[in-house]
Amino acid sequence: MRRAVRRLAAAGAAAALAFGGAAAQDLLAPYTVQVAALSDPEAAIQVSGDLLRDGFPSYVVRAEGAAGAVYRVRVAAFGDRATADRYARALGARVGGAPRPALAEAIPAGILPLAPARVARVSGDATATLLAWGDAVAVRYGPDDAVGRYELPGVGTAFEAYRAAPIEGGGRVVWTTYPLDGTASEGDAPDVREALARQRLRLLADALGVDPGRLQAEAVRGEVGSRHLRVWSRVPPGAERGEVAGVLRREASFDARDADAWFGAPPPAPAPAWLRLVDGEVVVVPPASDPSPTDASPTDANPVDASVVDASPTDASPSDASASEPSPTDVSPTDASPVQASPTDASPTDVVVGDGWRAEPDGTWTRLGVGDTTWRALVGAPVEGVRDVLVVRAEGALEVVRLRPR
Repeated sequence: MRRAVRRLAAAGAAAALAFGGAAAQDLLAPYTVQVAALSDPEAAIQVSGDLLRDGFPSYVVRAEGAAGAVYRVRVAAFGDRATADRYARALGARVGGAPRPALAEAIPAGILPLAPARVARVSGDATATLLAWGDAVAVRYGPDDAVGRYELPGVGTAFEAYRAAPIEGGGRVVWTTYPLDGTASEGDAPDVREALARQRLRLLADALGVDPGRLQAEAVRGEVGSRHLRVWSRVPPGAERGEVAGVLRREASFDARDADAWFGAPPPAPAPAWLRLVDGEVVVVPPASDPSPTDASPTDANPVDASVVDASPTDASPSDASASEPSPTDVSPTDASPVQASPTDASPTDVVVGDGWRAEPDGTWTRLGVGDTTWRALVGAPVEGVRDVLVVRAEGALEVVRLRPR
């Protein structure tokens, strides 16, 4: 592979190098790694060929600028910037030069069947659960028996709940607590605090068509100052507050779904878990016995606002790379052939298998395979996989990666 380094050095003496770009990004794989940008198309193809022979999914795209055509040599595709950045560092350590992340556009068809996108990074003794969330995935941080933080990668939404599930058409249902002793009443006299707690309880009971005395006797939890109910609520799309649809009886578990455990309506099923990451290990969660999809349609219970608040949305839009080079207008047809399979040192037990793909260790890399096509797709070692999700161990942590078909 040092031949690629020599080619880069030779080409650099007679060709312009530029990184970045300002063309429209590939929507499924917005990032790539750029190795070089050369004025000689044949030199660019030779560098790409060296990379292809070494198992890297390289391709060349053409950009037109004021000084003439520039031929960008690029490798791989990624759904997030962090994964592309790590790949660029590892690639530079292997082939030399200064590979760096760039905005991806005009990736030739067939060269990359899947684009990896990191959805979670879990280090140390942290606990995380990967959940099915409609056509997407959600990550829940924290132990099962406590309130957890839910994050929806790519959506920019985060919230806290004991359990949660998506609603068809948007929104979600959440299992959380309904406080009866508000923080605003902490300095009140006992009789005032008691009166306010009774008002909250009565209003909720009226909305659900339930006797307040029964809620008080069978559902209230905690001591004075921290009294609360356990409830499930519906949160419409874009809303910060949920609508209470059911209150859990004191002796029942949050996982109960039968009508006898709830005042008001019983809840739907929570989002099913696929994987659990605990203390640096990965556990595949077997499918639940009830595989029916979540049904969170409205019931006869009248809703009332609950104090369920979303965290501030994160910025899920990709960062722009430096625009020191014009946008490409063409793709070199000679680079559209897929990377061919090549033997690795992995034993059969090292191979991780998902829906239509496989992953195996290849030195510093994880090599993905779809049919006869394989390529060095990620930095790190594959640990476990399920459906379209791969877990790799990289830089001392477990990373959950979704493999998106292109």
